[in-house]
Amino acid sequence: MKHKEGIKRIYIVISIVWFLFCLITFIKEISTNTIGDQLRMQDGAMFDFAYYWLIGAFVPLPLFFIINWIAKGFD
Repeated sequence: MKHKEGIKRIYIVISIVWFLFCLITFIKEISTNTIGDQLRMQDGAMFDFAYYWLIGAFVPLPLFFIINWIAKGFD
């Protein structure tokens, strides 16, 4: 089906844009040190919010495989 291939290509393009946005934002926050807001966990360790951008950059990859698996179920 050509519709499924088209939807996959649209998803890939959006994922690449999302990945680049998150990665550039992560690099910008790390390099300028303007994070400022940090969470103090229960054990006293500091956690930078900038690392959420790094984690968010890789979110589309597993979603692609999940969407692909669901699409195969309709065949």
